[in-house]
Amino acid sequence: VQRGRGSLTCTTEHLYQLDQRSRDTLREILIMSNVIVLEMLVEARGRMGALHGLGEALATLDLVVSLAHAAALGSWVRPEFSHTLAIRAGRHPILDVLSTVPPVPNNTFLSPENRVIVLTGPNMSGKSTY
Repeated sequence: VQRGRGSLTCTTEHLYQLDQRSRDTLREILIMSNVIVLEMLVEARGRMGALHGLGEALATLDLVVSLAHAAALGSWVRPEFSHTLAIRAGRHPILDVLSTVPPVPNNTFLSPENRVIVLTGPNMSGKSTY
């Protein structure tokens, strides 16, 4: 019997032994768990390159699937690659989603002879989403 502040604890030798056994078992479980986790870390560390490669592959797959999904929902066209860049009625795709008014499309043409575009205008005039 033990008295504390406003409490009284009663136990027996048998209950004390069971409690001690429970604490010892928990301590052993924690030690074994730490050993297993450390072994897993050593194994993972040896495969870190493969894990990074897997992460990059999943990121690329996510990008391609997202673009395919957006293209299927919108009126996107598949680009043709050449030495010139010709965009007709182009607009930033986020404007189709967020804008409350239809975005103003822009035409753009770049070639080896015309490699620079100087884009000017006042603040908030759409230069960032041109």
